[in-house]
Amino acid sequence: WGLYKGGRGEDPGPLYQAAIDDFGEALKVNPKNDETWQKHGVARGNWGVYKGGRGEDPGPLYQAAIDDFGEALKVNPKSDETWRTRGYVRIAWGLYKGGRGEDPGPPYQAAIDDFGEALKLNLKNDVTWVWRGSLRMTWGVYKGGRREDPSPLYQAAIDDCGEALKLNLKNDVTWLWRGGARVNWGAYKMGRGEDPGPLYQAAIDDFGEALKLNPKNDVTWQWNGSANFNWGLYQKSRGHDPRNLFPPASADYLRSLELASLGPAPPVHRANMLFESSNELLRLKSFKEAIAGFSALARLFPLHNLGRVSAYNIACGYALLGEKNSALDWLEKAVEMGWTDVAHIEEDADLESLRREDRFQKLIEKLKGK
Repeated sequence: WGLYKGGRGEDPGPLYQAAIDDFGEALKVNPKNDETWQKHGVARGNWGVYKGGRGEDPGPLYQAAIDDFGEALKVNPKSDETWRTRGYVRIAWGLYKGGRGEDPGPPYQAAIDDFGEALKLNLKNDVTWVWRGSLRMTWGVYKGGRREDPSPLYQAAIDDCGEALKLNLKNDVTWLWRGGARVNWGAYKMGRGEDPGPLYQAAIDDFGEALKLNPKNDVTWQWNGSANFNWGLYQKSRGHDPRNLFPPASADYLRSLELASLGPAPPVHRANMLFESSNELLRLKSFKEAIAGFSALARLFPLHNLGRVSAYNIACGYALLGEKNSALDWLEKAVEMGWTDVAHIEEDADLESLRREDRFQKLIEKLKGK
């Protein structure tokens, strides 16, 4: 009930506290029941996740949960589930610390150790392998951001996910995490001037497998787009033609945004990558593909600057295609959406073909009048 309420944005605190009290009473009766200690810890861990998400300090709850799992392991050190669950809580605490600029390394290392103990007891649980791999990738991203070498962590993450896939090829999330580790490692190599191509290609292959299993996962489409887009940026920086990479990247970002927009509000942070990839297509004179991306942004974000600029860029694309009426339609729409920079319109070389059109001149007069 607490999980349900928290998922709906309601305060689950009273339910979690009541659950903790219930488990406490049970432990007075039988302190040798490891399952009760584990459930006690789970309630505290879940409450901590909720508090951390609201900007409150979850540290005391996480520590109490870890202590509960420790008690459970004193009673039954052979429960791989208890080791794994304690690892989950340590990941959550590490994420909270990292988000506050604190070093998440100690809880991350402790979580890796917990997953290692769980795997000693049960090597056949693919979920444990995936969680350890996802944690190693997350820690690698943190280290890379601090200019430390994340390569060992990325390689270990890839290996963990590989072990999970030996056990279960049908888990799309495992393919997604392995691809994510490869994309992040590729980005790190790219920043050092090394060729990220093999990693990006392997990541694209992983995401392809994930999408065969679950084609409606917007996160997988987003990651696939990032692999294509980042690889395209690298090719461009080396003087190579990125035309085979930017179009699929834009299509992937568009699909991700469409799926994510099925919720109550389209996510702006997802839209930024579609905007960037569409801009690259515009520079490459792949006007139709660029227009497709910008059109989605203008439709989904009509009141946001992102939508307004996208409408303007559509006008530029059509003008460069020689489709003057469509270009003027979108230029007028951009103005309706709030575009006011008349000087930019007058100076933009992309709109050169429109300057002698009556509609263009009237639009300029209208803007100057405002």
